[in-house]
Amino acid sequence: MDNSASGYATGSSVVALGADGAGYADLSGNVSGWDGVNITYGAANLTSGGETVYYYVDPSDLGVLYAYTSSVLGEYDQNDPSQSLVFTLSFDINGDYVIDMSGKLDGQLQTFGATFNKNIGGNESYLLITDEGTILKPGDAVPSGQQVVIEVDSLNGQVNASVQGLADNNQWILGSDRLYFSFVSPVLSVSLAIDNQGNTPSNTVVWTAYGKDAFGVDAVETGTAIFIEGELTTIPTTLKDITKVEVGEDVGNEGFRVQSLAVVDRVDEDPVNISFDLAVVDGDGDRSSATLDVQFNPLIPDVLVVGDNVSDVFGQVVDHVIDTSRFGPDGSIDGDKGNDVLIGDIGGSTQLPAQKANIVYVLDNSGSMDSNINFTNAQGDVVNVTRLEALKQSVVASLNNLYNSGASDIKVHLVRFGTNAPAGSTFTLTANGVDNPAQLDAAIAFISAMTANGSATSGNFTNYEAGLVRANNWIQSGDPVAVADVNKLIFVSDGSPNRALQGNSSNNVVSVSADSAMDHVLGAGSGDNLSEVALIESAGFTIEAVGIAVSASQLARLDQVEGAGGDADNVTTANQLSAVIGGLAGGVIDVAGVGDDVLNGGDGNDIIFGDSIYADSTDSGWAAFVAANPGLTNSQLSALIAANHAAYGQDGSVGGNDILNGGAGDDILYGQGGNDRLIGGTGDDLLIGGSGNDTFVWNADDRGENYHDVVKDFGRTPGDMDVLDLSDLLDFVGPVTSGNLLGSYLALSSDGASTLIEVSSTGDLGSQPADQKITLESVDLLAGGTAADVIDDMLGNGTLVV
Repeated sequence: MDNSASGYATGSSVVALGADGAGYADLSGNVSGWDGVNITYGAANLTSGGETVYYYVDPSDLGVLYAYTSSVLGEYDQNDPSQSLVFTLSFDINGDYVIDMSGKLDGQLQTFGATFNKNIGGNESYLLITDEGTILKPGDAVPSGQQVVIEVDSLNGQVNASVQGLADNNQWILGSDRLYFSFVSPVLSVSLAIDNQGNTPSNTVVWTAYGKDAFGVDAVETGTAIFIEGELTTIPTTLKDITKVEVGEDVGNEGFRVQSLAVVDRVDEDPVNISFDLAVVDGDGDRSSATLDVQFNPLIPDVLVVGDNVSDVFGQVVDHVIDTSRFGPDGSIDGDKGNDVLIGDIGGSTQLPAQKANIVYVLDNSGSMDSNINFTNAQGDVVNVTRLEALKQSVVASLNNLYNSGASDIKVHLVRFGTNAPAGSTFTLTANGVDNPAQLDAAIAFISAMTANGSATSGNFTNYEAGLVRANNWIQSGDPVAVADVNKLIFVSDGSPNRALQGNSSNNVVSVSADSAMDHVLGAGSGDNLSEVALIESAGFTIEAVGIAVSASQLARLDQVEGAGGDADNVTTANQLSAVIGGLAGGVIDVAGVGDDVLNGGDGNDIIFGDSIYADSTDSGWAAFVAANPGLTNSQLSALIAANHAAYGQDGSVGGNDILNGGAGDDILYGQGGNDRLIGGTGDDLLIGGSGNDTFVWNADDRGENYHDVVKDFGRTPGDMDVLDLSDLLDFVGPVTSGNLLGSYLALSSDGASTLIEVSSTGDLGSQPADQKITLESVDLLAGGTAADVIDDMLGNGTLVV
């Protein structure tokens, strides 16, 4: 039955009335020592709201048991304001019973702790502790089957771990130092053991606890406690639902470090099991009894959690955008025991509907733009293209975005520069709401015709000033769209300037150092007091600079091109260049970046998205989804996503490197963009990695249960080279030099379209059936040879880890 105020259950017991006629039902056997006179109530081994539950059976009505809490000891009285009824159990002579809940029973207590005797090698910004006491530093993987429950931090921002204990960065907690212990979910009590700096057997410790007071209001309590060295001592706070504890040195006492910790909390998401004694007494006093076992099941709502566009990991302080879980508003994205929907990021983008825009591109086509840069194409292949080719593809994509943006008026002015800068060209993509496809084609043709390294018109060197002068000449003319909503100049280069224009108005090019070239750009050069940056900004234009694989000093010069407070972008791949230029230029003006998130489904049949959901377009994100479904509650939004998860699980144009852990249940995981790690967990799971080099992981908890997981998009091409990680699932010991060694662990078969991998975690395929099955949908691995050949190939290229 439900463990809630609405819980209600009826049934019949097997207890039989004797042969001597009518009698009565009797529940007094549930009260220890009940005698009907002096003892009519007693404490049960239960609590509700942290208070002891008592059982009471009225001598005049033995067929009813009252379970209640009371701040004053006494028999149950429904009119007593100090008492709260939790449930009643009614039983009659016919063996029928009724359980009627009025409150909720607390879950069982659990204790977990850790001994801090691990030297992690130096100070860390924080440490994590799992429910099995494992100590992790930032970047460590959480062991299979464990959950992070505590974060350790300090006032100084550093935690030192040694074999003697934890302290801040000087190995002792001294003076104003404070060590913080924060809990993923609230706890009931916290105990610590310390190691003193001196030889004294005890020490006075200052503590601060954060939790809730007796009225359920957030509160902070501070005090001192005497700690005996090496003995666990409980922090003597009166607060409940403790979320954080700080400890420090009391004034005048010696320093210390924390050796171990123990925490007590309740497992409210687990059932509460109670056995009741049911008895009937017949007409001449013969008693017959039976045991009624009742399971009070928690009401666990399905959870919806939507992270912000940050890396939602343990220690993150930015709140989730939506979080209906019981685990708190920030950190990793955690489900519970229901059928949850977890979304890593809100995503989103800003467009230019019905606006006016002037966009100027000032593009480096000097000789160095012929060098190569990596690019992942639409097929997921990583190829090398020249920097100029990547630049051209990126600008063409942004021109198309501008053309399709819905803006009312858009003019684009294109300038290329090397040693010098020829006259630019202007293209009116949209005028008065009417798009001009011929102008778009002409702009694309201009970009496509760009060449590098010795162009007859631009030359082989790099002259920032020449490009900016050409851009400013157009900006200061009467040609730009008047009263535009967006005026932006996009400046792209792959290096520092080494040429400038002599004087304020000369077209003569001079060879200068990078610093002197920047003086010319900023109006501080010899004979040059005109700042092109200032002129452009004074005309109402914003300058956005982008470096292509530039050094720190080169990026600093591009910061200067942006003007005061400039913060230029530096990209190292063609895909990054495309995203940055597309975001800066317009059409889709700004595609929101997403974080590298950790998402844990917990129990239940969960649906998990590593990045933002795909709403009405690639990057519209959570805001567009909510806007398209006005008035829906969080529960209704979750149901809508669950019913259409394949549509919402498509990739956006950006993606994080996320970790998705389904936990128990039949889960659906969408990694989406980025290099993600997908761990289905126990159950029959559906895994979709999305774009990027994803890793699909099975662990020891999957052994022996014959689960069948499906990988929908196992990639086998550069840029989408996915990995199957079975290292924790198989009990294979030793190096694997050949696929033949895995014949008793892995069996591969194909239907001509998909591949079935049957796994024996113990290597007993010859005598026992597989205990894990994996289908790689729409991938025929055996088209490349025998199973041993395929395994050899995958071991060799790292796409199979055992």
